[in-house]
Amino acid sequence: MGTGSSNEIGARDLGWRATLSIACIFTVCFSSLAPAAQSPIERLDFLTPRPFGYLIGDVIRHEIQLDLKKPYALQKGSIPTAGNLNYWLELRNVAAEEIEQQAANRYRILLTYQTFYAPVGVKTLSIPAFRIVLSGPDHLDVPIPAWEFTMSPLRELAGRTGAGREYVRPDARPRPIAARGHGIRLILFAAAAAATLLYTLWRYGQWPGRRRKPFSRASRELRRLRRGAMDLTVYKQALQAIHRAFNETGAPIFPGSLQRFIQQRPAFLPLMGEIEAFFERSRYLFFAEGVSEGMEGDAWRALEQFCRRCHECEQASR
Repeated sequence: MGTGSSNEIGARDLGWRATLSIACIFTVCFSSLAPAAQSPIERLDFLTPRPFGYLIGDVIRHEIQLDLKKPYALQKGSIPTAGNLNYWLELRNVAAEEIEQQAANRYRILLTYQTFYAPVGVKTLSIPAFRIVLSGPDHLDVPIPAWEFTMSPLRELAGRTGAGREYVRPDARPRPIAARGHGIRLILFAAAAAATLLYTLWRYGQWPGRRRKPFSRASRELRRLRRGAMDLTVYKQALQAIHRAFNETGAPIFPGSLQRFIQQRPAFLPLMGEIEAFFERSRYLFFAEGVSEGMEGDAWRALEQFCRRCHECEQASR
């Protein structure tokens, strides 16, 4: 809404003009009634806000400050009561405060108006005058003058185009949002993700154009072989794939050379017992006569797990 306390205080110069006008009116009226008497009013201030720039629904606040010589007092019943003053103006709130002093009675009256007039152009309106009554040795009326102010429409009158249609302004362009910080963060996150992906590919031997590590290739070979019939011949092919992986990792391992292999590849030390068992079983299946075992599912799973653990040691030995 249009008015605030800062506007009210900032317009005290207008209030002082209203004060002087009221004082002159009251002095003339009182002197005509009792020429020899002195005015009981020590001070009368009518403080108003700026008289322009109001819109429909705005609130307007007036303040009356009145000091009376004793025994004069303000009759509270003469103060306007809240309610509709006309079809476009409402007195929303009335607050009266009495401050008794040693030589005078001080009153402060706050009047809050709200305007509902909807002008089509700039228009001057007026808040009606009223009177407040003083009681004492003489019965006196104090006039509070009308207060004029101007109102403006919420929107200008619509213009017309040449075709007779209502003129419509184009939509306001959206304000650009500062996205530099977001762009920098996006680049940093993308770079971190790319670096993580490249490291993962390098770590697990998936680098484009790079040959897989021996035990990684052996694991793939075991998975391919297991899709077929799991007989002794296929099982021996799986053993040969793991033998090739050991040969490509270091040198061919023979009985008595495993210790040298472990010294060259210390990452395989935790699997030394399993490696010895693998070579023993391999010699048995390849060179013993009448062998018909080895193609059971448990044997395949054990062989795949052994190859997987060798691949982990292979990765750790980088």
